[in-house]
Amino acid sequence: MESQIEINKKNAQIASQNKLRIVLIIGLIMLSIIGILFYLQAKNRKLHNAKLSKLNEELNTANEIKAKLFGIISHDLRSPIANVVTLLQLKQNDGFDNKEDEYSFANGVLKDVENLLENMETLLLWSKGQLKNFSPNNKQIAVSTLFEHMVRFFRYERSIDIIFKNDHHSTIVSDELFLQVIMQNLTSNAIRALKSTPNPQITGTVIENENNISLKITDNGPGMQMQDLQGILTTKNTQSQKNGLGLQIVQDLVTVINGRLAFQTDIGKGFSVDIILPKK
Repeated sequence: MESQIEINKKNAQIASQNKLRIVLIIGLIMLSIIGILFYLQAKNRKLHNAKLSKLNEELNTANEIKAKLFGIISHDLRSPIANVVTLLQLKQNDGFDNKEDEYSFANGVLKDVENLLENMETLLLWSKGQLKNFSPNNKQIAVSTLFEHMVRFFRYERSIDIIFKNDHHSTIVSDELFLQVIMQNLTSNAIRALKSTPNPQITGTVIENENNISLKITDNGPGMQMQDLQGILTTKNTQSQKNGLGLQIVQDLVTVINGRLAFQTDIGKGFSVDIILPKK
């Protein structure tokens, strides 16, 4: 039989082994917890870095757009103001040879200033639409009211036949000011495109279907290549269209009122754009 001393030694060894086993288990648990914490920390850091990267990208894009827009605005401001100064100087110094030259120059200056006012209104509205908490002021609008506004706005444009048709007496739920500015810009773009077109004409119509209502503006101008149009519409190609702020800003305004633009263009056969809005 084993002596009591040997039994005690074995019990001590077993107890020691149990303690070591417990220490190892606790150590493994602690290492697992530390590993999980490091993993979660790394994951959170990765998500945080991804968010920062996205924010930086958005900020860089916004700054790029703003820089180009300010360049466009400064260009579009300079010409009308310079023409106004020239007109005042000529008037002061009796610089016109006859009344016809004076009227022609003054009429051109008037159109430049009207374009400037239109651009300023568009820019202010676009800036408002970029605010994250901004929401449009939607209400029931008779399309005939929008078309009447367009007729009044372009009443001095006598060289182009501008017609707006609302045969179905349609109504639309949207922000009236946004729609006015969008239609003004699209019509102004059409007017600029028609400068060298014989018998120029712009037509505004309304088209309804089960889900959408569309305000279409069509001209019989030279049209353009679809790839050129896509280039204009890309965010990084913010550019002035002679006196305009660009289709991409109009596209932003349409997006704010939950709409979209659709284009049809054919070289030599004209250009049309639809402002498509959902029926409420």
